[in-house]
Amino acid sequence: MQNFPLEEDLKDFPQALESLAALAAFSGPALLQKVTDWLFERASQWNAAGVVVGDIHGAFGDQIKVRAISGVAGLQLESYSLAGMPCLEVIQAEDTYQVHINLSNLDPDNLFAKLEVQEYIGHPLRNSYGRPIGVMCVLARELTDSQRAQLDRSLGWLAPRVSKELSSLRRDEVVRRTSTWLAQSSTEAILRELCVSSASALQVSTAFVLSKADGQNTELRMLAHGGEILEELLGTDLSADPGPLSQHLTVEQTFHRSGVTQMFANSKLVSILGMDSYLAFPLTDPDNQVIGHLGWAHRGPMSDILPLEETLEVFRASATAELLRERQTAERKRMVAALQTKDRLESLGLMAGAIAHDFNNLLVSIIGNTNLAMDVSSDEAIEFLQRVEQASVQAGDIVNQLLAYAGKHQDELRLANLNEVVVQSVELLGLSGQPRITTHLALMESIAPVWADPTRLQQAVMNLILNAQESFADHGGTIQLHSRECTLTRDDLQGMRHGYEADAGDFVEFGVEDNGSGMSAEIIERMFDPFYTSKELGQGLGLATLLGFAKAHRGAIDVRSEVGVGSHISLFLPRAEQTEPAVNTPADHPDRRPLPGLPVLVVDDEEGVRTVMQRLLESVDYQVETASSGQEAMDLIASGRRYALAVIDIAMPGRNGWETLDAIRALQTDLPIIMMSGYTEEDSAAKEAQRQGARFLPKPFRRAELETLINRTVGRDRPSGL
Repeated sequence: MQNFPLEEDLKDFPQALESLAALAAFSGPALLQKVTDWLFERASQWNAAGVVVGDIHGAFGDQIKVRAISGVAGLQLESYSLAGMPCLEVIQAEDTYQVHINLSNLDPDNLFAKLEVQEYIGHPLRNSYGRPIGVMCVLARELTDSQRAQLDRSLGWLAPRVSKELSSLRRDEVVRRTSTWLAQSSTEAILRELCVSSASALQVSTAFVLSKADGQNTELRMLAHGGEILEELLGTDLSADPGPLSQHLTVEQTFHRSGVTQMFANSKLVSILGMDSYLAFPLTDPDNQVIGHLGWAHRGPMSDILPLEETLEVFRASATAELLRERQTAERKRMVAALQTKDRLESLGLMAGAIAHDFNNLLVSIIGNTNLAMDVSSDEAIEFLQRVEQASVQAGDIVNQLLAYAGKHQDELRLANLNEVVVQSVELLGLSGQPRITTHLALMESIAPVWADPTRLQQAVMNLILNAQESFADHGGTIQLHSRECTLTRDDLQGMRHGYEADAGDFVEFGVEDNGSGMSAEIIERMFDPFYTSKELGQGLGLATLLGFAKAHRGAIDVRSEVGVGSHISLFLPRAEQTEPAVNTPADHPDRRPLPGLPVLVVDDEEGVRTVMQRLLESVDYQVETASSGQEAMDLIASGRRYALAVIDIAMPGRNGWETLDAIRALQTDLPIIMMSGYTEEDSAAKEAQRQGARFLPKPFRRAELETLINRTVGRDRPSGL
């Protein structure tokens, strides 16, 4: 116990040791107060006015918070400004700091003038890292050199114990407060409180949380400055700001002790925050991938004022846990939304399929009987019958759009050049001739091809352009059309429409950006629903079929929009890496009508379809037999009947069309076959028919379309045995 406090004047040295030993029974605020009382009791004999213990406080570290006080009348357990106080000099001192205060030079309202003290002896309190966190001081009226020396020794002896207790007290307060934040459900509230509290606890002006917004760009997630949240800066993409906050790409700690203002002179954020020093820690996931950063900045040198204590790990762990929780919550929401969308599409697909099958069979009967009626009607009646035929065909188009929405449309995939389709669509829509709308094209040269149905690809491109065009209402605007090649990860696809069904890899993007009216979140949520439209006119099927097109082609759609600003919608299609596969295409017989009297077998479970097909074919001199099932058709051929052509419906109960085809081919191998359907769950019905050496006829159809396909399939050569 060398240099024990007051030892020259204490006559009962053992009693003093016993009193100090008794302090071991206390902790926290009670210990600070006991130490303060003990020191004041012994120092008061030398005209000491009081003893004070305080720690650095305030958003900018410019305040002292009184933790314990003894003997000073008029001083409360609250925060005081460090301005004009010797405490700041004590904090920056290496050892005990002594100052003689000349009361004659002080303002009457100054704290020291009110306390009528002339002497101030203070000792800095430091944490385990050696950083200053507070001050312990004695205030006296007038002291001798000997008294000053003894108080100096007393403060030096007590300071380590008080520092340790103050550091623990500060840490415990942070831990208790942190546990309160984590009980909140709002990520924003937790990050907000974390930044405000950590800046206060660490005595710096600024605290921030950065997050990886899309796996690449760094976003300012939360920012507290001077005890306030700077709302206007939240969400800022830091990639455009040449400051320290935009340079976090590794798992390394970043620490600039001072000189940040000069180092990053062109940074807007550095200028706004008055940043001179800077410290940031990476936040990593269990795979050690950086998901964000937690950091602090100060308007002065951080090496002099920042106490790097154990609470840093508390803050870091809390920020990491919250960003991970936010990601997991967002991922769960995306998965639930994707499953809900998938379930809805599947249910709508089943419903659309049932409607298409029944409705298209009815349309076959309506259109076929209309064609037959034209043969025996007057010229005046034919005009009305043509209108019936036209309306029936349009009704069939609406059913096909429903199937397209559900991704059940039968596409004929070919290698397609997206740029060529875009240029053709612009010409067809006449955008260049519209004075109110300015169209800019930024198409990537030599862009890779995609596998797509050419007709539906053009329809998708035109629907996107029309959607942008309609966003301008009665005023003009600008439409930007662009194409590019890109690589999308699983994370990239998760936030897109139908991204859950697309495979990560190389894509070709077609994007449409406009500065029109924009869309609200409610409209974006429903914009792809069939028959939903925010326009006064329209069926509400344009964008619905676009979604089905993306699904059928294993693509995805990304939508970004803001009301009053505009929209940016991109269609992503997988990049084609192979040439078009060969298919078993039956030989064509163009412009060659089959010989009259050839026998034809029609197989369909719908009586109305069988009847009208028989009449249509008999009207062009064919001999027709019908079968209501696959088994009945097999029985006819097995009985010895031979046919020049079989027309088979795919969707039949019992033995379906494909099974019937296989069975019939086993009995009559050279029989030409046409497969027909108003709906099939197979997306590639036409290609399946080609693979099996057959033709495909979608329902509904006109008599002319039926005749043309038969001519291409049979020709004039009578099959052997007929």
